Amino acid sequence: YYGSKKACEPLHIQMNLHDRKVIMVNTTGNTIGNVNVRLSCHDIKGRTIRRQEAKGLTMTANSKTEVFTADTDGIEGVYLVRIRMTDNKGRLISENDYLMRGKGTEDFKALGSVAQAKLKAKVLRPSENGSRRIEISNCSPHTAYNLKMNLVDRESGEIILPAYFSDGYFHLLPGEKKIVEFTCQEDGAVSIEGYNVDSHIIVR
Repeated sequence: YYGSKKACEPLHIQMNLHDRKVIMVNTTGNTIGNVNVRLSCHDIKGRTIRRQEAKGLTMTANSKTEVFTADTDGIEGVYLVRIRMTDNKGRLISENDYLMRGKGTEDFKALGSVAQAKLKAKVLRPSENGSRRIEISNCSPHTAYNLKMNLVDRESGEIILPAYFSDGYFHLLPGEKKIVEFTCQEDGAVSIEGYNVDSHIIVR
């Protein structure tokens, strides 16, 4: 199992591993309506094999709400479960990924057969709070797993700390893009690495 987001955000979506129940968690003092939840299952190559959705939900203040039980029965091999929670305008509230072992699968060794992924990066305008922004795109026909970004020295490649990225580890499905924000005290290049991505500088 691997979840790409920490379950510590005031509003977040999660899946219980022992019973596969998908839960919305609201630790704020406000009730939030018109929330949508979508679950998708993807095989090791990134192809969608299952979908579930619930719309118009309400997140009661200071509570957790069960949405549905993930329909993963009968799935074989290693697969990825993604759950996304959005507002009524389609804006992302929370997202979580889980690497799972399917029927008759004892380990994650199948990930060793996944081909190398190819990524592209584009520097975007800074956000309103001054954070630097980079758009990462997966140009491969298969998933890029466990991606991690670092701020590094342009010459030596050594990691520069502190640097704070909005996503610590994440997956990109085939053709998918993600905007990552980061703040740092020093200037440097940005490198990226992953399970099937060799470490390299993606933005100088």
